[in-house]
Amino acid sequence: RAGAHLRQNHLREATADASEGTAVARAATLTGYEIQGLARHALALSRAGNRNAEAGGLVHRALQLLDRQGYLEGSEEEVLVACAEVLRVGGAEDRARSVLDRARASARRKLDGLVDQTWRTAYLALPEIHKLLGG
Repeated sequence: RAGAHLRQNHLREATADASEGTAVARAATLTGYEIQGLARHALALSRAGNRNAEAGGLVHRALQLLDRQGYLEGSEEEVLVACAEVLRVGGAEDRARSVLDRARASARRKLDGLVDQTWRTAYLALPEIHKLLGG
């Protein structure tokens, strides 16, 4: 739900749902979903304004868990793009660029593995992939 609220710019709802979802994922030891929740929570706080320190802490935790986990059940690129946006807004330009480079490399690697044109087109249409690779 937090992702849907973010896409509709419903930041209060996104913040609440991401916080709740992250807590549920942590309690259930679903690390991949916890990472997604942390990134979405951070992005909602950052976009709402004036909560960059809290958002930055969530990004730090999400990236730390992702490094340890190594993979996600969902879109690693979505997480990385969200984290990079929060880092950029918080003034950590170099770190944001590094996170985007990581996301871009992951997206290219996945795109290279898609031989079917229909799947390639669908993949390139995903908002975070379009942002990373330009369609």
